[in-house]
Amino acid sequence: MIGVVVCAHGPLAAAMVDSVQMIVGEFPALAAVGIHAGDAMEAILERLREAIAHVDQGSGVLVLCDMFGGTPSNLSLSFLSDDIEVITGVSLPMLLKLYTHRDQPLSEVAQSVAEYARQNTLVAGQLLRSKGKAP
Repeated sequence: MIGVVVCAHGPLAAAMVDSVQMIVGEFPALAAVGIHAGDAMEAILERLREAIAHVDQGSGVLVLCDMFGGTPSNLSLSFLSDDIEVITGVSLPMLLKLYTHRDQPLSEVAQSVAEYARQNTLVAGQLLRSKGKAP
């Protein structure tokens, strides 16, 4: 089973983990790392290192970050390897997809989850209007 670490600015990572667990219940091998103003770089790297080790079940780890180019993704990229992949733009649909698809190879899961997240980013009014269902 692929482990998952959510790494984001402020309390976002913990809130996303809480939210997905509210929907699905227990979500094994899932951890949150929040990065706050004033956190030392080495302290953040150590928290990431510990979280990755904690969720690693032997099938790889996905680190999901809030945005590309921010501190969470920049530091997470230092762990990038054959067994650790980083995806940016973390979302609740992404986490829900991961809940049921973590038994496939890491590279396949990473591609599938990223594509699923793109497909679930919609302008709702536009979609409803195209189907003749807008209020």
